[in-house]
Amino acid sequence: MSPETPTKCHRPIVHGFRRRAWILTLLGTVLLLSPGTLKAQESAATPQPPNFLIVLVDDVGMDSLEIFDVVGKSTRFPPMPHVEGLAKKGMMFRNVWSAPVCSPARAMLQTGCQAFRPQNGLGFNIRIHEEDSAWSLPTDNPATLPKALKAATGNLYQTAFFGKWHVANLPDLKHPNEFGYDHFAGPFGNLSRSYHLYTKIVNGEAKDHDVYAMTDKVNDTIDWIDAQEGPWMVNLSTNLVHAPFHEPPADLFTIDIHDPAFGATQEIRHFKAMLEAFDTELGRLLRYLEGRGDENTYVLFLSDNGTPHPVTEAPYESNHAKGSAYQGGVHVPMIVTGPGIAPGTENHDLVSFTDVLPTILELAGVEDLSVVPKAARADMVSFAGSLRGDPQTGRKWVMAGRFSPNGHENGYLRVPEDPPEPPICYEDLGYQFPKEGSEVVTLSICSERLMSATRSASLSLWSSNPDAEFLVLQSVDFHPRPIEELPGAFLVPDPESAADHPDTNVRRVESNGKTLTFEPTFFTNRNNNHQTRTVFVQAVSVSPKDGNTPLAVSNVVGIRMYSNIVKAIRNDRYKLILRFPDAGEELYDLETDPLETSNLLELGVLSKEARSARKSLRRILFRVVPRAPL
Repeated sequence: MSPETPTKCHRPIVHGFRRRAWILTLLGTVLLLSPGTLKAQESAATPQPPNFLIVLVDDVGMDSLEIFDVVGKSTRFPPMPHVEGLAKKGMMFRNVWSAPVCSPARAMLQTGCQAFRPQNGLGFNIRIHEEDSAWSLPTDNPATLPKALKAATGNLYQTAFFGKWHVANLPDLKHPNEFGYDHFAGPFGNLSRSYHLYTKIVNGEAKDHDVYAMTDKVNDTIDWIDAQEGPWMVNLSTNLVHAPFHEPPADLFTIDIHDPAFGATQEIRHFKAMLEAFDTELGRLLRYLEGRGDENTYVLFLSDNGTPHPVTEAPYESNHAKGSAYQGGVHVPMIVTGPGIAPGTENHDLVSFTDVLPTILELAGVEDLSVVPKAARADMVSFAGSLRGDPQTGRKWVMAGRFSPNGHENGYLRVPEDPPEPPICYEDLGYQFPKEGSEVVTLSICSERLMSATRSASLSLWSSNPDAEFLVLQSVDFHPRPIEELPGAFLVPDPESAADHPDTNVRRVESNGKTLTFEPTFFTNRNNNHQTRTVFVQAVSVSPKDGNTPLAVSNVVGIRMYSNIVKAIRNDRYKLILRFPDAGEELYDLETDPLETSNLLELGVLSKEARSARKSLRRILFRVVPRAPL
């Protein structure tokens, strides 16, 4: 199959037990053997279905694990003997793609579908409690990971999920159970308060919990597995090593968190201590499984996305880290151990997070994917053959991306026709002015929902300063530009997005016979919870043509009008990144540029091979994700 051909449906080749044959073998054995003989020979005569433990660590990129690090760093790695032990016991995958942030990656793993599919719809992180993140992973999907496994094996498996869910919003506390898990215990999202104090939900009931989060998850996992008599599947989804970065309990780590050899900042050193704490508790769980004498368990260790930019270290780039579609955001580690997997092996086959579901079904002995509706199979390719050491037979390309707001229609670049009411209002508390005596008036800007596909919105000013000639809005554009919908308003670059564009530090723009000078500054704002924070924005001053004293304009409003439709697609060598609707495009040769720093489209004439790869990847992308009219 050529890279240009999108994979529509992949039915795995099965080399596991067949459930009917297993049952017939058991019945024949019961008839022919005495009870005593049956008991003595039961384990040898009857092939047992395997167990599955999926360990999903949070925010750990390839650069954070010494065994995966492809270029090396100047600072020290924390000891992680148990992750390294998994690599020695099983197979390391070096070419696995997820999503830029937590929620989409977890949704892909649980549904086997890309974010824009109707079974998914998560293109960006769910912000628990926030109205604009109300979308939750649909529970009416009959082919979720736990439902599909049960349906395909005649309810043979018991399933449980421990830890961070993050694919649903409140108040649906039963969402994990409705999604198909027999048992759920953990937080719905990130631990914003503390790893020592958080809300834990157990099968729909929520209460505050104060046991260190990673320790609590492993305790729950061990207790639940210990109570099982038949085959089981467990998802252990850790909050480690997601922020808040902190010092873990002293018995879980050994590194000196004050030693600059482990990182230039305290955040980085805490991050590495948290990595070691994760490894310590993982080791406790693995020792428990070994103590059971169970050699029939597959362990899948993987991370949801790349390392966060505050703790990314050179030579990796912070703006190519978590949240981006670059390798640092979506290239993640994976190790698999289990029956029939050659120890200490490495694999370079292309793998997507959508491939976990069909792989588990195949390893469980499922002959086909008929339990999964055909429409939901478009993104799935089993890598069970890779675990057996077979040559790569399926995936020729992989895709990652992001969009917002959440909801599967947004993945097709559709704009909501009826924005929600009432309008959303933003206040610039850094700019106030007196009006008619002592009264203080604050500039407010109100809008309908910001349209992510077009970066347009219906904007209106409230209590505007009559002397202010320009309103400045913070955006992800690299160049200041006027907003047609609001005369006198300008969008200016968001410094986070424009960090690598020094020409945006100071810009001068001619407008209405005046010169506008944009330059960086700091300004203090307050969010909806009345928490004060200081953000980095652009200030503007206006110089009239007649040479009069410049008029300073301070009404900077921090509204982030994201285009936020990014699709990245790659084959075994090249990667194409497209941003819609402004058609930004980047192309990389990953053999010569492992850290994605050289955009081939900016380096001159493309080679014949690169032109062919670019054309092929664009063709695949637009077949898989058609652009709806804007």
